[in-house]
Amino acid sequence: MKFLHPLPLILLVKLAIFSVIDGITVRVSNLTIGQQVSNVSISSNSEDIYRIVYNSSNTTLNVFASTDATVDLPLLIVIRQEKGLISLQLPNKETGRTVQNVSRILCPAYVSRDSFGLSTLYIDLYTSSVANISYFLKVSYFSSFILTENKKITTVVSPFAPVFFKYDMKTESSLVKFTSTDRICTTVSVQRMMCPVFDLKHTIDFAGQYQTMTSLAAISVDNPNLIYKSMYVVVSVHPTDRECCDSPNCTQGSGHRIKNVTIELKPGYNHMNVNLSYAITLSVFLAIYVVICPFLCFVEPYCEKNLKSLIDEYKLNQTTFTVSSAVTPTSNNRIYDFSDQILQVKIEKLNEAKKITKLNLKSNEKLLAIQTTQANTSQSYASHFKKNPNMIKKQTSRVENQNSINSETTPSTQNGTDSDYLHDDNLNTTSSNLTYTPTINVENNHLVNEDHSFSSSEYDKIENAEAYKQVVRNKPNLKVHDLARKQPKLLDRKIMNYPRLIIAIATFYVLPVVQLVLLHQTQLTKSGNEDSCFFNFLCMVKSGPFAAFNNIFSNVGYILLGIMFIIVVKKRSYSYTYMRKKYPYIMSTHGVPQHFGLFYTMGIGLVMEGILSAAYHVCPSFNNFQFDTSFMYITGVVSTIKLYQCRHPDIHPSSQKVFLFLALCILLNVVGVFYGKVNAWFVIGYTIGHVVFFFILSIVIYYMKQPKLGMSTFKTMAQKFKEEKNLSQPVHIDRLIMLIIANVFNIGVAIYANLVPMQFSSYLIFVLLGNFNMYFLMYLINKVIKRERFHVITVLNLVIATLAWIAAMYFYNIEIKQWEKKPAESRESNKACILLNVYDHHDAWHFLSALSMFMTFVVILTLDDGIISKKRNEISVF
Repeated sequence: MKFLHPLPLILLVKLAIFSVIDGITVRVSNLTIGQQVSNVSISSNSEDIYRIVYNSSNTTLNVFASTDATVDLPLLIVIRQEKGLISLQLPNKETGRTVQNVSRILCPAYVSRDSFGLSTLYIDLYTSSVANISYFLKVSYFSSFILTENKKITTVVSPFAPVFFKYDMKTESSLVKFTSTDRICTTVSVQRMMCPVFDLKHTIDFAGQYQTMTSLAAISVDNPNLIYKSMYVVVSVHPTDRECCDSPNCTQGSGHRIKNVTIELKPGYNHMNVNLSYAITLSVFLAIYVVICPFLCFVEPYCEKNLKSLIDEYKLNQTTFTVSSAVTPTSNNRIYDFSDQILQVKIEKLNEAKKITKLNLKSNEKLLAIQTTQANTSQSYASHFKKNPNMIKKQTSRVENQNSINSETTPSTQNGTDSDYLHDDNLNTTSSNLTYTPTINVENNHLVNEDHSFSSSEYDKIENAEAYKQVVRNKPNLKVHDLARKQPKLLDRKIMNYPRLIIAIATFYVLPVVQLVLLHQTQLTKSGNEDSCFFNFLCMVKSGPFAAFNNIFSNVGYILLGIMFIIVVKKRSYSYTYMRKKYPYIMSTHGVPQHFGLFYTMGIGLVMEGILSAAYHVCPSFNNFQFDTSFMYITGVVSTIKLYQCRHPDIHPSSQKVFLFLALCILLNVVGVFYGKVNAWFVIGYTIGHVVFFFILSIVIYYMKQPKLGMSTFKTMAQKFKEEKNLSQPVHIDRLIMLIIANVFNIGVAIYANLVPMQFSSYLIFVLLGNFNMYFLMYLINKVIKRERFHVITVLNLVIATLAWIAAMYFYNIEIKQWEKKPAESRESNKACILLNVYDHHDAWHFLSALSMFMTFVVILTLDDGIISKKRNEISVF
């Protein structure tokens, strides 16, 4: 036998001597590339060695072997290269199947060449079986081993026949795309060019970037400064589909698991073009700042020019007005204005009835008790009328004579229905907590707002306030004048608790979130496991430590537009406060009262939505999806409260209760994400709780927070039903219709969520934002019905917001990833970039939804600008 090298000859001589001693026959043969060795028998008494000499430039070898051996006595194969070896065993048994063949591609990096450019390979075969077994062996060149850009290669892969390819990196980034018509579970990987190549299912996660695949996968390779010249692309099929699929459409582990995979190498992103895209994005928002911000800041409704007619009338009748319209100065312990005379009479009746009931005296004794009580409360405003009943007639006559000058008599004194209501003796009082309100006093012939600093305990001790709320809030024809009796400054202080609380909450919420997502990003970078984050792998732009910085940067719109909204609100707040100080009477009797604390909260919520959405997109996954939705809940609920407060200035929940409710929503979201699909009792319990809670809330809204939401709500409600004269004709028919529609909507959503599979977080967002949109639509319809004028800015922003929302929802409904599924299934929805070759469909949703939310906020801010000169006792409540 002829050898080209003396060293193998010496080894074979030694081995032959050793084999003769043990009685083992060693058969050494030369083998050429492409030559087949078939039906060769081997047993424990023999060992076969094959020597292959080949040209290894720009290619590698593929070794294929099969046998009829058994699992207990397998055929052992050792493939020896110059710098390494591979050991194989046939047959293989895994997941209940026995595989009699194997195919492996040899690592080119283990090869060394002689002066002629030739390399040598040895294949040793051995078995422990006493009986003869046969085998088949073939060594061939692996075709199409080198990948080139924009050229597709299709290959066949199976669990015991993994493949890998080599490609030379000529750019700083590239995209390797894998597609297949088979949904067999596979792992694809990109590794540095080194040996051994980790190409088996249990070793492929040892190096490089890897991800599971069914029909689509993509790996973005970033190679700054061309540190690595070449890379390996590896494809390995799993024995089962457990790691790729939960749905019944996936193939099972039994049967032939042969997968056809098409690999395409594409050029990646260019850092210069990416930076240009980011610059264009910032320029667009800068243009929005330049165009919209000055327009909203300097086109102010609350200015002397827009209120010129009212100001001229006020100056003309200033002296007459000051004398005629001045109310009796209230004591420092009064927070409600009891200037309506007929209303005051009704309040007296309520208080008398309440005190008579408590004393439980006979009729003659009751009258004496009332007179005694009136004498003991002489410091209160209502006591002046109780001491001198003739003052009521005198003061009422005085107001009627001055209607031509002041015209401030409420509709309750002019409307027959309200008058009948005010003279109805069958009333009941309910307990209610008090908050801040305005008083208007005369000082140096000018009306001013007095800002008395009271403690909450003083408010609870004020007489007549409960009766006042009971009488006014149950009037059949409510006007904004009836619900705007509290002191503006004190009410502003209370509402400003909203932005203070949201800043504190955001600070403590964001810091651990950022820490957590950065930890996830670090783990992703170190492990290379791209199944841990649900990216759109067909549109990923890396920057610094962030794997998909384009998805993070697209949230800049929320932050910039949120800041701009805060600036606009601040400018408007300054103008409104200036006018309220300069013309207190006009600003306290015309237009809808303005309180800006909730607007600040909406702006801060928009900024925080951008920050937390960016944090979520650092590593989108099942575990941190709540970060992306938390401030959606907050902005939706706060916007609804603000819209309600426009026509109900004195009625709004405390900030502590609102954020406690939102914390409960976030808690339900977390529980729902983990157990919403698997625990039917949770779904049923939440559905019942949702419907019951909204029904109770509807009762509170219908009776204008009388009763308050609490344990006594049903008891008080039952008592009110008993006192209703005619239940078939409710007092507030329009309010009742609105609440019936809202309850039908919420019941429908609850039923739909139980019939159609839906993410719990999406369900919760749909409920909160759906109720806001429904109330917003009803608000607009009521304004049209009441023929209230819309400001041109409001109409323009409403049109832009509507168009932006339609476009935003179009992109939102295009799924590009689904974290509720397996990572491999989620990648089936991945799509290429559509905007500036950097942004995908979800990034477009970010831009458009940020603009939509900003425009919606501006619409709410300017919604009642068209009626700033309209008297409050003519503005309807809805």
